[in-house]
Amino acid sequence: MRALLLLLLFTSITSCIGTESTPKEAGSRLELVPEPDRELRLEYERKEPFLAMSTDSLWQYLVFEKGGCLTGGQYMVEGQRDNRNCVMTAAEEWEIFFHRSQYELTDLLLSKLPDTATTSIHTCPFFNASEGEVAVYALQRIYETNWFDFEVFQPYQDSVGEGNHQAWLQTVLQEKAPRAKLRNYWAGLAKNGKI
Repeated sequence: MRALLLLLLFTSITSCIGTESTPKEAGSRLELVPEPDRELRLEYERKEPFLAMSTDSLWQYLVFEKGGCLTGGQYMVEGQRDNRNCVMTAAEEWEIFFHRSQYELTDLLLSKLPDTATTSIHTCPFFNASEGEVAVYALQRIYETNWFDFEVFQPYQDSVGEGNHQAWLQTVLQEKAPRAKLRNYWAGLAKNGKI
């Protein structure tokens, strides 16, 4: 009986010692096994920091750190988004941003309209946009309508024609009454479920 106990004790001790090398060997062998969802996992890991950010933090990152060029793709042309490699349609982080709650996005973007801080977003062929401008361009993407096509701005649009929309938008955003009209129009679209 005593010999049997010693044999069991010896077996359990040596089996424990033998398993110390098993995880290393198993790990190296597992690396050789193809992972069918590896690309999906790597894509998720790449996006995970942006998915975890609050909407406001993601906005700050996009407009002040990441930056990029709108290439004129911020406008709707004949009812379609004019992509032309616009940063808002070409960057994955913007896609993550636009997949957030549309009501949350609208509230955030409307709060940014008066902001005149210069962003890292370039409005080709003109200048870097203010935060308020970028908010307008993001609202255009959400609601698929150009700000200058709103009925309230139509008389000015007719007189300006195809002029510099960025300069006009800067003027609209700097003046309280026109900015309020812009804000109220998008707030009305959100309220009426035009998302």
